[in-house]
Amino acid sequence: MAAAFCFFAKALPLMFMRIILLVLLLLQGVGAAYAQDPAPKAVAENPHWDFGRVASGTTLEHGFSLRNDGTMPLRVENVRLSGEGLKARVSQTIPPGESREVVAKIDTSSLAGPWAWQIALQTNDEAKPALSYNMEAYVYLPLEVDPLQLFFSLYDDETATKRITITNHQADPLAIKDIEKKGGHFQATVSTLEAGRKYRLDVTVPESVGPGRYLEAVRLNTDDPEHPTVQVGVNIFVKRNVYVFPDSVSFGHLTAQQTNDRKARELLTQTLLVKKRSGDFAITGIESTVPFLSIQKTPSGRAATFRIDISLADKEVPTGPLDGELKIKTDAPGFPELLVPITGEIK
Repeated sequence: MAAAFCFFAKALPLMFMRIILLVLLLLQGVGAAYAQDPAPKAVAENPHWDFGRVASGTTLEHGFSLRNDGTMPLRVENVRLSGEGLKARVSQTIPPGESREVVAKIDTSSLAGPWAWQIALQTNDEAKPALSYNMEAYVYLPLEVDPLQLFFSLYDDETATKRITITNHQADPLAIKDIEKKGGHFQATVSTLEAGRKYRLDVTVPESVGPGRYLEAVRLNTDDPEHPTVQVGVNIFVKRNVYVFPDSVSFGHLTAQQTNDRKARELLTQTLLVKKRSGDFAITGIESTVPFLSIQKTPSGRAATFRIDISLADKEVPTGPLDGELKIKTDAPGFPELLVPITGEIK
């Protein structure tokens, strides 16, 4: 009896070792079976490309790599392209362990400025069915104007200057003969940075310009028959210490059906911001000469900025013009009342 017990005690560790070894072998088999489960695996290598600065009219081309790291064929089931002028060539099927090119080709003949493009693929890789390749470039014209528009936002006791660079990328030199101003609320001068090649236009809004919005322009006349004029927009917004943005409310042309539909009225809501240059103030009252408007102001107390939402009231609105004004009363020194025109028409 004692001998049998001693034999069992010695054999027990060996039995445990065999059990553990068997469990490990089973787990290894399960892992191997899982690893060998047939499936495609899509890998997009280096999915971003920057072409840099390119001349308008240049045809851009770049090849991306799409790799299949799986054990089954990878199928491209759908291709979506975004960005003007983009075409793509994509292999429909990629065998296991192989790569194929995703070729992007872009026509820039009608483009100018910064652009971005994307090739989005949908594959049969269930773990990662969607992937994309992204490209970007800055496309410049033979006569490059950067920027094409100037935007000024300043207070009525401020002055501001902004600059535009005109670069001639053509073989023949170009000269700017003279400047024409379309509007009288700015000053403009041209400087030569590199004769025949590069010029600078300085546009200044002087302190003497009164509050308001001014949509103006400056035109440069050149000696180039292909590009005889260069026009740049000059958009000026001169603000008072307390101002309303936007400075008008327009409901456009509406039908009686729209005014009687609650969801349509919600979509027609107009929003104004009433702002003070520094410090806070209070809006002490709001009145409208158009009687069927709903007006809500937030916040209720003092603030540096208020939001006013204006919508058509939940009642019958008569047909005809919506001409009138909104009177916003404040306690800000020098600004007891702000007037905002209201326009629109209901047919």
